[in-house]
Amino acid sequence: MIEIEYGAGGFIIPSAFILCSSNYNECFVKVAIIDLKTKRKNHVKTFKTTNKPTFLYQADINNMLLGTEGGKIEHWDIAKESCENIYDAHPESSEGISCILEIKSKSELLTGEPNSADFEKEFKLLATSSLGAKEFRLWKLRRSTVSLYPYLKIETTITGGIEFLLETTDTQLVAANSECIKFYDFIDKSKKDVEDALKKDTSTLNARIKELFE
Repeated sequence: MIEIEYGAGGFIIPSAFILCSSNYNECFVKVAIIDLKTKRKNHVKTFKTTNKPTFLYQADINNMLLGTEGGKIEHWDIAKESCENIYDAHPESSEGISCILEIKSKSELLTGEPNSADFEKEFKLLATSSLGAKEFRLWKLRRSTVSLYPYLKIETTITGGIEFLLETTDTQLVAANSECIKFYDFIDKSKKDVEDALKKDTSTLNARIKELFE
């Protein structure tokens, strides 16, 4: 269940908000207007999904990404109440999508793009996981078409599937379930190799200097 925005002009009154909810036992997602003042609920949209929904994410004011069983993600147009596309996001999993995380980092180490401003205008960066998979994936979501493009697959040693994803720093993501938590740092390998070589040379030089004075 999440609160969403919807581009319907004056269709929302000040005391109301829009709630998107799902029932794991049924293959549908409902959108309702909740009026706090009158305590009334009005169902306005129903998305009949192909599989049982397990995670809800609003891509923009008019589009939803619905994670479902079978490791799939369905793209729904809110206004048309139509499924525009289905992505086999985690084909190795029969379980549901457990997380769709929007990455805020503008670091080239995550986006793979040197110009963060240009990237941000055209794309969002998403991370997804499934309860039936040991890996999590990064995707580029094109803003203009709400199309998902696979970007990176990160293998983990987590058994029992990944339940949670969290962005902790500009270059670090955390994957976890109820039994385990793992930290994944994205590093500049060429820069690290230079730093490691410099440390090794410094250590060798220090050892030789020490030998001269013994």
